[in-house]
This record gives sequence, structure tokens and C-alpha cells, in this order.
Amino acid sequence: MTRTARGERRRRAILDAALQIVARDGPRAVTHRAVAAEAGVPLAATTYYFASREDLVAQALRQVVDAELAELDGHFAGLGLPATPDEAADVLAALFEETLARDDLALLAKNELYQAAARTPALQAESRRWTDAYVDRLAPVLERLGAADPPGDAQLVVAALDGLLDLRVSERRCGPEELRARLRRLLVALCAPAPPARGTGRRAGRATRSRRPRPDAGAAGER
Repeated sequence: MTRTARGERRRRAILDAALQIVARDGPRAVTHRAVAAEAGVPLAATTYYFASREDLVAQALRQVVDAELAELDGHFAGLGLPATPDEAADVLAALFEETLARDDLALLAKNELYQAAARTPALQAESRRWTDAYVDRLAPVLERLGAADPPGDAQLVVAALDGLLDLRVSERRCGPEELRARLRRLLVALCAPAPPARGTGRRAGRATRSRRPRPDAGAAGER
């Protein structure tokens, strides 16, 4: 094994240890000393690869985001764009269930770090990258389905998925069938045809008819 490969393996072990601590004890418990003990490496190794605690935590989140986005791309690469809101809901529900089944540790750590981003600028860029990646992949789907604002509506779908994920992880609610039903309702609502513009339809027809002269108007004027 080359020195580069050994170094990358040690670096990844340090990040994995940081994620273990985040998932178990929260982001504030991550220190160079705690991570070194968790990973079984010298303290100097953590400071060699990561200049600060903030850098270590941000790189740990980046590792989780990279892995999840790689799986997301692989998932979408094998699928055509859904043709109906129901099909799109099924695809998203399947992806949701795969995320839950993949790795509870990574999921818990990502959720902890995502919340911590509100107070940690170093985490905000990775959190935004995760959200933007999902929005970029969902917007074309919603555009094909007829959504009025595909990027904005994709943000709504991502926010809904994030909230439903919290329900499942934190409260053990919203099982697979309930998830599909909720996603179908959301996507049908977002992709429904726009209502007629005001001033058209029956009301406009009545207004037009009311402006027509009565058949006997001319005769009355002659008299």
C-alpha cells in the first residue's frame, strides 16, 4: 500500500470517528482529542489532516453528503423521468426508504450537523450543497409534470422529505405507505393545472352579454 493510500485510509478513519461521536453525543462533543481516541490514532494525526475542529466537522459532513449524492445520482441515472405525480411519488418514496436502510449512523450524524449549520458557517456550504443537489435533480421532474415553478416547488418537496424523515427517525411515524400517500398529495397539488385567469369563463361571458344593446334599443330610439 502506498503512503498516499495509507494517508487517505487514516484520514477517512478520523472522519468516520468524528461521525460516530456526532451521532452518539452531538457535534459539540467533537474535539481533536476525542476523535483521536475514537479512531485509535495519535492526537497529532488529527491536527495533521485537519487544521481546526471546525474543519474536521465540516469535512465529516462533506463525506456524508458526497456519499449520499453519489447514490442519488446512481438512482436517477437508471430511471427515466416519471410521467405522472404518482410515479414521481413512488420514486421519491423508494429513495427515502433506501436512505433510511443505508446507514443509521450517517443519517443521524448528517441530521445533527445539518441542524448545527445554523450556528456554524463552515457547515452551511455543505448543507446548501446537499439541498441544491436535490433541488437540481427534482426540478426537471416537476417541470415535466407541469409544476408552475419547478425550482421553487422542488425546494418545497425537499423540505417536505426532510421533515418526513425527521418524523420517521425521531418519532417512528410516517411509515412507507403513509409516506407515499403524502408525497402523492403534495405532487398532485404542485403539478395541478393552473386555474383560469380572473375575468374569463362564465363571469366574463355575463359581462360581455350585459354590454350588448337590446334588440329593441334602436326602435325605442326612433320612437
